Formats: sequence, C-alpha cells, structure tokens
Amino acid sequence: MEKKRHQGQGIADYIPLPTEERDTQSTGIKYPSKLTYRGEMARRMTKGLKPTCMKKCGIILILTAVIIAIIAKLYFEKITIDQPNYNPVEGSTPPMGWNSWNHFQCDGLNESVVKETVDLLISSGLAKAGYKYVNLDDCWQLTRNENGVILEDQTKFPNGIKTLAEYVHSKGLKFGLYTCVGTLTCGRRPGSYGYEEIDAQTYADWKVDFVKNDDCYIHPGENIEKSYQTMYAAIKNTGRQMIHSVKGSAENLELASGFSNMRRVNYDIKDNWINMMSLVDWAFSKNLYDHSGLWHDLDMLEVGNGGMTTEEYKVHFSLWSALKSPLILGNDPKMMKDSVKNILTNPEVININQDPLGKPVSLVREEKLGHAEHLAVSDLRCTRNDTNQQWSYSKEKRWLKHVKLDLCLTANVTSKLVTVEKCGRSDLHQAWTVDEERNKIYFSIASGKTYCLELKSWEMYGQATVKKCPKKPTYKDKIYFEKFASNTSSYVIYNLKTFNDKCLKVGGVADFQVYSGPLSKNRVVVLIVNRDVVDHGFSFNLEEYVNTEQDKHYVVKEVWEKFEIKAIGDTKLVTDFEIPSHSCKMFIITPQSKA
Repeated sequence: MEKKRHQGQGIADYIPLPTEERDTQSTGIKYPSKLTYRGEMARRMTKGLKPTCMKKCGIILILTAVIIAIIAKLYFEKITIDQPNYNPVEGSTPPMGWNSWNHFQCDGLNESVVKETVDLLISSGLAKAGYKYVNLDDCWQLTRNENGVILEDQTKFPNGIKTLAEYVHSKGLKFGLYTCVGTLTCGRRPGSYGYEEIDAQTYADWKVDFVKNDDCYIHPGENIEKSYQTMYAAIKNTGRQMIHSVKGSAENLELASGFSNMRRVNYDIKDNWINMMSLVDWAFSKNLYDHSGLWHDLDMLEVGNGGMTTEEYKVHFSLWSALKSPLILGNDPKMMKDSVKNILTNPEVININQDPLGKPVSLVREEKLGHAEHLAVSDLRCTRNDTNQQWSYSKEKRWLKHVKLDLCLTANVTSKLVTVEKCGRSDLHQAWTVDEERNKIYFSIASGKTYCLELKSWEMYGQATVKKCPKKPTYKDKIYFEKFASNTSSYVIYNLKTFNDKCLKVGGVADFQVYSGPLSKNRVVVLIVNRDVVDHGFSFNLEEYVNTEQDKHYVVKEVWEKFEIKAIGDTKLVTDFEIPSHSCKMFIITPQSKA
C-alpha cells in the first residue's frame, strides 16, 4: 500500500492514499474514491469497445471531458460566489445546539459524556427550547484506514460514531462533527485536506447533520477559501443536507456566504466579561454586520461555565441572540444551575434570535460617562503627549495612580483582569512593586505568590492582565517604567513587543451601549448594556426607536424582568430605569392598532 506523508502529521504519522474503492462497512456500496475517480470513469467508459472504434471514441471522449471540465469550472465558480447556502430549511435561522469543546475539550470528550448530555438536553427542557444539534468538537477522530476513511478514537467511542449518531437521532435531535481543512485538526488529529469527498460521504453515511470546519494546519500554498469551497462541494455532492460552519477572517464575507451557513468572526471565546465583550467590539469594528448571506458566529456560548456573573451571562446571551449569532451551548448540562437554565431557555430572547426576518441589531448609541471600566493597550507606538498614559507612583503606599483620573491600578487575581478603581480598596490588589532593574511590576499575595503586570495587545482585545511571575522572564515579559518627561513626576508603563512599544493607558470602551434592530411584524428590539463598573440610570425614550403614530398603541416589554409599558398614539414615552453594572435591559416594542 502506497503511503503519503502529510506535512506536520501527529497521531497518524502516515496516512494511506485512498485506493480504487472506498470502505464499504457502513453502507455496503462501492464507489470510486476522489483520487482515482478520473481513471475509474475512463476505464468504465472504454470497457467493451472494439479496437476500430477506439480512436474515434477516444477523440469524442477527450472532447467530452474538456466540455465537462469547462462546465464544471464555471458551475463551481458560480456556486462559490453567487449561491447562498444550499440548505434553506436548516440555514434559515441561526442554528441552536450544544458543542463539546468549551467545557470538555479533548480530554473530557467520550461516548458516555455525549449520551448523558443528550439525555440531559431533553430532560432539562433545553431541547424543547430549540437546542437540537449535538456537535462533537475536536478529538473524536484518531486515524484513517487503508482506504482513507476517517476512524473514530475507539478508546473514547467504543461503539463507533455511526451508532452514536443513531442514538442522537433516536432522541429527536441532530448530530454534528468537527473537522479541519488542514492536514491536521487543531488538536493534531487527521484533517480533511485531500480527503474531502471521502469525509463528506462518510459523514453522509453516518447521517451527520452539521459539519464544523476549522482552519488549523493549512497545507502550504493552499488558499483557505478554496479549501472551504472544496469541502462545501463535497458535502453538496452527497445529497445530504448538512450545516457547514467555517472559520476565517473578516475578508471575503460575501464569498463565504456561497459555501457556508455560518462563519466564526474571530478568536476563541474565553469565559470572562472582557473577552466576551471584545468579540462583539471586534465584529463591529470590522463592519461585519454590513454583510449578509450567512450567520456571523461569535463562538459557542460560555453561559454556565462559571467565569462570569449571572448578570454578565444575561448580557452574553442577549448580545448573541440580538446579533443573530448561532446559539451553541458550551456548558455541561449536568452542572447547570436554575439561574443558568432560566437564561438559556428564556423564550422571548430565543425568539429574537430565531426571528424569521433575520436582521441583527445595530449599535445605535454609546456613551462615555467618565468612569474608566478597563485599561487598554495602545495598538500604536506610545504617544508622549497622551495624558491617558501618564501614571504616578507612591513608594509609601505603592499605588500606581492614573494622573488624569486620580484612580489606582487595580488587579483581580480571580479574573486576572486589571482595571482602574478608587484608591484604597482593600478587597482588590493595589499595592504594586516597581522593579526598574528587572523590568517588572508586580504584587504579592498572602500565600507568597507573585503576580506580574502583563501587556499583550493581541490577547483580551487589548486588555491588560496579570499572571504569575515567570521564573525566567522573556523579552516580551519585560515591563518598562520611564519618566513621561524630565520635568514631571509622571511615568509611562510599556513593554517592547515586535516593532511597537505598547503603552498602558485607560481607554477606549464606552460605559453605555444601545443596540436596536427590526423584528418581524413591524416590531423592534432594543438592548441597553451597562459596561461600567458602577450602576447607572437610563432614560428610555420610545421615539428614539420607532416613529410613533396617532392611530397605534405601543407595548414595550422587558424580556428579562417581564414587565410591560403601554403608550397610546403619539404620546411621548420616557421611562427611567436603573441598570446594574455589567447588566442589561432588553425590550421588544410591538405596535398595535387601536381597538
């Protein structure tokens, strides 16, 4: 058996080339593999022809092949650019389901966990609420057989993936699998590169309903968009409807709508407030919501995994719903608290996500109220005249105080986040040691552990963090502390990374944000998010969101606290609300004709 070396191969160091006929264990049907298709078809077409006919027939066959190739090329180009997703039934609203990665990742994924999760989705009411896809993420696969067919990890799935899919379907749910367009998956399992047709047909044989397609270990010289197109075409050729979920950059979004139902917008989500909100910020900064044709996937939900408060999880779920992101659970239903269940099964918030109009909200207003919520690292070289990056240091109290705001640099060991807060707080860490010789700024806790200030602009969307101080700091770990100017007592705090200095400065994010967008039946959804570290009052003015008319009534309903306000005709409705820190209000405005 000839074997092909796949670059960067890990677990399956050598993967056999597909042979003339595929493995038939699952269906009993033999058909040519991708890599021998042309030769097989030529053999079948010439079988039985007389020698006198071979020359003429050969010319005809060549011309026919050329014509078919031209038509196929034109058709393929068309479907990758012009055609929206080919599965209008399953892709008409954002998919809802559960994925194994956020909570279980590689080590915790196995057949028992998946079956237990299926049962819990049903018994908890999550399935009834709309979560119907059960998706296995990375590490379900192990190697390929001699015919190139992907094989599951038998230690994790002793009864096989096909049997597991049958179990999921028997419960009235749908089944999904993970793959990657590269030679390997992100977890270094076999990827689909070079095996797209075989994998797609295998998924179809197993009755897979959802394919998550990642972007790790891309083969050198390959274009990721074309690789996704190849898998898209292979899935379509099976004749089975499958959601195709891809990952990529903000570029070529219109092209992506031709070969996917949903596309990840950026990096993996983490279970904390700053990271979750930064994904939304990034999506708007790239104008993603100016493009339609597919669902913009903000990544799996972290609701219930423990890294955020109940109010923060409400914001998380509200934003994902209002922005029409797929609602894919990432928690363990076995550990689900009632407060988490109440968030995930809120029917009105889910209905906003599943609204047939399919329009995401827009960011219509944001306010900076003078309360700095968090620190941001400048993406550009430090600017000497920027007052937002000036700090003073008190050796007596060991406070690093922001000169302009008169607030102290504050660290939270639990979240690892750095903020600026009122000086003198005893519940958080504000006593910093500045070590100018070793180029680090740190604090110690009662156990003796030390935590160092860390500036990495590519992580946490520019959020400054702390981490346990490394024993041997690298060049990137070093934090520099220098006078702002020779005639001042102010300092700048920065690190040297790649080509630009990254300065620690307060910045950038509004304290209050208002999102609004249309729903079906002339309704409007309004989402108000308090990103500040303190509670705030907010005035809700109906005329900001709808054109009030004399012959209509308006019902304004808050979907979390379940209260209603009614306005008659063009009466101005202005209502004041208190919105806690890191919380939200979500309203549906419904016009009604007068009785």
